[in-house]
Amino acid sequence: LIKEIGCKYIIIGHSERREYKGETNDIVREKAELVISEKLKPIICIGETLEERKKNKYKKILEEQLKICIPNNVEEIIIAYEPIWSIGTGLVPTVDEIKEIKNFTCDFVSQSKKISKILFLYGGSVNSENIFEIFKLSDVNGALIGGSSLKFEEINKILTFGWFFNFLNYCNDMFAVVLSVHLL
Repeated sequence: LIKEIGCKYIIIGHSERREYKGETNDIVREKAELVISEKLKPIICIGETLEERKKNKYKKILEEQLKICIPNNVEEIIIAYEPIWSIGTGLVPTVDEIKEIKNFTCDFVSQSKKISKILFLYGGSVNSENIFEIFKLSDVNGALIGGSSLKFEEINKILTFGWFFNFLNYCNDMFAVVLSVHLL
C-alpha cells in the first residue's frame, strides 16, 4: 500500500517508537532489511538522551545504534540524527555539535559498514527560525521536521521562505525535508 501511493522512504527507529513500543536496535535493523527488500529506502533514526550526552556517553550510544541498526551489504543509507533531548523541547544542539555528530556518523558508517553514500538528516526542534543556520553551517543533507510540520504557518515558512532558494546553493548531495507525523 505504501508503494502504491508513491512513498519511497520509511522512517524507522524513531525515539518515540523505541520508548513507547519497545523497538530495539535489532528490531530497527530487521525493519530496515524489510524496507530495503521492498525496494524502499529506510531513514534510520539515532539519538541520545540528555543524561547520556552530559555523561559523555553519547558517541558510544550512537555507535551501538549505527552498528546494529544498519544492515550489512547496503550501498547507501540515510541516517536521521535526532537528539532525544532536543525533540519538542526547543533545545537545539550547537552547529558544532551537529557537525561533530555528522562527521562521527559518516566516518563510523563508511569504515565499519563500508558504505560510501551516506545521507545525514538532522531532526530535533527544527523550525523556521533555525533551519537555515543548521543547513548552512552544519553541512547536513536535510531535516526531519516533527512538530513544526503540524503547524501550517510554520511549515509554510519553512517551505516557502526565501532561505529555501538560498539554501539550495549550499546543497551538494541531496536536499530532503522530511515531514514527520509520529503515529504510534
